[in-house]
Amino acid sequence: MADPMTKRGRIRALLAVPLILAGLVNPVQAGHAAPQTAGVVPCGVQAGGLIGDRWQGLNAGGGPLGCPTAPEEAVPNSTARRQPYEHGEIVYSPSQGAKMVVSAYLERNEAVIDWGSTEGHTYSFFMIGWKHNGLTRVEAASPAPADHGTFSMPLTRGPGRYEFQVLGCDGVPNPQNGQPQPTCRDGYTFPVALTVPDLSAQPSDCPGPAVDGLIGQRWRELGAGAGKLGCPTSPQVGEPFGRRQYFQHGSLVFSPRQGTNLVVAVYSINNQVFAEWGPTDPFFYDKFIVRWNVDGKHEDAWQHDVYPYKERRREGFHRFWAPNGHVEVIVEGCDGDCKQGWTLTATTEVFYTGGTDIRDVSATDPAHALDNVDVRRARAAEHQACQNPLDISTRKAGEGEITGIAGHLETVRRQGTDFRCPGQASSVELANRLLRQATTYPTGSTFDDIFICEHRYGDYDMFLKGLMVVMYRYGDLLYPLSKQHARGYLFSETGPHSTDDEHIEACNLDVSETENHRLMIETSKYLSNQLLWDVNHDNTYDNAANGLRDYLLPHIQKFAQHDFMEYNSRPYSRLAAHALMNLYDYARDQKIRVAAQIVLDYLTTKFGVSSNDLRRAGPFRRQKEREDEEIHTYYGGDSDPMTGMFMLWTGFTPNTGGYLPDSFTGEANIATFSSYLPPRAAIWRAMDKSEPYQQTFYHGNRPKMSYSPDNADPAVEIYSSSPSFLLTAGGVWTNSGYGYDVRRSYKLVGSAQSTTLMPTKNIAGHGEVKFEDLIRFRGRSDDRSRYNICVSGGFACGYGFAMPDVLNTCADHVVSGGWDILNLDTEKCGKLGMYVATQIVDTKTQEFGKTGLFYAMESSKMDFGKFGTDTVALNANPPAGTFRSPDGHTFVFNFGKDDDKYAAQVTSVDGITQPHWSATGLAQGPTLRSDGHDGYLEIKYPKCDATTVLDYRDAANPSITTQWGTCH
Repeated sequence: MADPMTKRGRIRALLAVPLILAGLVNPVQAGHAAPQTAGVVPCGVQAGGLIGDRWQGLNAGGGPLGCPTAPEEAVPNSTARRQPYEHGEIVYSPSQGAKMVVSAYLERNEAVIDWGSTEGHTYSFFMIGWKHNGLTRVEAASPAPADHGTFSMPLTRGPGRYEFQVLGCDGVPNPQNGQPQPTCRDGYTFPVALTVPDLSAQPSDCPGPAVDGLIGQRWRELGAGAGKLGCPTSPQVGEPFGRRQYFQHGSLVFSPRQGTNLVVAVYSINNQVFAEWGPTDPFFYDKFIVRWNVDGKHEDAWQHDVYPYKERRREGFHRFWAPNGHVEVIVEGCDGDCKQGWTLTATTEVFYTGGTDIRDVSATDPAHALDNVDVRRARAAEHQACQNPLDISTRKAGEGEITGIAGHLETVRRQGTDFRCPGQASSVELANRLLRQATTYPTGSTFDDIFICEHRYGDYDMFLKGLMVVMYRYGDLLYPLSKQHARGYLFSETGPHSTDDEHIEACNLDVSETENHRLMIETSKYLSNQLLWDVNHDNTYDNAANGLRDYLLPHIQKFAQHDFMEYNSRPYSRLAAHALMNLYDYARDQKIRVAAQIVLDYLTTKFGVSSNDLRRAGPFRRQKEREDEEIHTYYGGDSDPMTGMFMLWTGFTPNTGGYLPDSFTGEANIATFSSYLPPRAAIWRAMDKSEPYQQTFYHGNRPKMSYSPDNADPAVEIYSSSPSFLLTAGGVWTNSGYGYDVRRSYKLVGSAQSTTLMPTKNIAGHGEVKFEDLIRFRGRSDDRSRYNICVSGGFACGYGFAMPDVLNTCADHVVSGGWDILNLDTEKCGKLGMYVATQIVDTKTQEFGKTGLFYAMESSKMDFGKFGTDTVALNANPPAGTFRSPDGHTFVFNFGKDDDKYAAQVTSVDGITQPHWSATGLAQGPTLRSDGHDGYLEIKYPKCDATTVLDYRDAANPSITTQWGTCH
């Protein structure tokens, strides 16, 4: 729904026009660039029948096989048929199924094999047999699906004819502990062939030194100057035991002691290092050891054993992460002992500064935040694709892999179907290949935190939510075979809502499924149903008829009434937001789209008011190990996920030097792939802190989660913002709401963080402000007894007071009357723009630490001398639990009640009694307000006196209305 009061509405509408006019999407899919599809490639020879179907399924002449080079023919002395293509071959092999077709094509030195359907035959797993120059190998392919599959691998044995066969088997690939050997009843398919040409004499596409011999052959197989290694940077040189040559992205070594024609290639992308080696003829090995050093240093973890599947090997490959530096790699083959020793050293230089460069399209003025948002989207997507290379051996693809696939396709959409990242395969081919290789596994939670229970491995719904983006946003860039694999196999959650998705069985317990997984499952199911309905019009997939629509609307309503149970979650708020963005972008039911937008507008406006320079330090539920005290930084991957999304939306990067940090690449791309944009009020509040305000949240008593024995404790959040600082209450400890907290070692509970005073500016000469640089109250040492909600205006009190050394050192101090008064507006501090008065009233036991209070005030209000003198004088003999500020405010406070953590700790402000938290609404503040917990919210944008009403009081009829003020 376009928002007429803001620029975001105009951008959504303009971006939607080309697609709407083309009839490709419905109007809610604004923000999509114009489609970039592959053109039809005319071929002189055609293909028909099942072989032709496979060719069409791989995009015909415009796909990776290219055009047929000869007509289809029968294979002598068999029932098989085959047809050669420019880049591969297709074989029909009916002995393994009436529709069994096997295709193979080359993408540089990578072989890609697709097979299926084994109609009438189903298998537990498949093996791939291949031959080269008389040698036979067997690879284990994915254990599923049961009737088709895709497999890819680099070919490192040099030129010649490679033949591939597929074998379907029942059982397990690697029997252990007395398990029976697998049975493979139908035998291998007829071979499908690929030919790697001898490229050694092919002219170089690079200026400078020649690249010839075995090194030249391998370099050309890897794509030559446009490939994985880039152009040569040195001549080829001989050494006592071989030869070597250096390239832009790595090196090649010829190491004949370990094989007559052995070449080792090492290259890097970002911090990922790739090693490929072979052939070691005439030597066979049971395993290879890959070892690496960085800048001459070696750690025990910098070694990996590569074991072949079944037969001994003469080739291999390995991928690993390495820190910045000069990386040296050696490989050793072993067959009981390691007689031939280590290969020559191959090297690559790993130097990665990190992050997406948006320095020229960043913003500091909220009015211009969205001016270059589409440029930032393009850069974030290309960074995801090119600096986070996909693993071609991946079977169990997850959120990272599907985000990478989307990154490639988004970049193709913008730059054309010929796009490929430097050193990588064609983006269209690579994205389609990885999608076809993907397999299913359980949705729902992965956990190992229930004592004596076996581990449960899930999280497939994290892949599913990204798959929805790929299918809807980039469907025109997917091969028919890829879409068939997705709809027929990867769509594992379809049909009506099922209570099976609400719980997990563990240790004879029905454990409640977590909130974020429920949302990802149900939204992905809803969107999968829409696409399946398009194909077969089966009422099972009609979301109105099957009841899923009527389930989702009240389910989403709870978030507008009570916030998320996993409030401000690290990292799960990312997953919940993505699921809602999918509904916003792709749901065809207007009410579902409006429902999603209401919650997204609430979430983003909440972040705007609760952050400072896009840093948020408030309480959160899940995961406890990501507390600020543990992770230190506010711009790292374990900190608030909304930070990364807002960096993309706003271009506001005051503390990251104009870069989107690499740790936020996933979050930035979630925002990139969606047309959703936050309300103008959210962007304004996130970027402009020139006016002071206080915003609070009380989540209220939400309905109990199904299958949980416990009600979820409500959360309390307090954010007091001033131009020079953000004072954040740490909140109260909350149970998980899922039950069994003791058995699960309190892993899912809500953390009461430290109450913190965060300066807007960085401390001079100190770099990014981190947790340990903040004046703070930790609270009680016992987590479950912690309630840090003594905050109002610039005032705070609590247990466990800490003054960071860096501020204590740079500040000017006045110590008088039991007060330590700090001037933080000094040159040494970096002119932080504030004064802080601190007082320790008691030094208690280890449980409480230093008990005290502080008051922060803008230095622009008065000079430092007056601030100190008045603070001491006004509080010389105050009533117990009273503080009088030098700028005219009076706070009555206490340090909390053990029997009631929701009692106000600041009980009176300027003579006005503060209510018990249970008497307050969801949101109280000048920007975001909800006086109850009924789903009615208001967002105010005072720059033009505009108010947007998010009305979700009626679950079946959510609505958004805007009083425009002077905005229009």
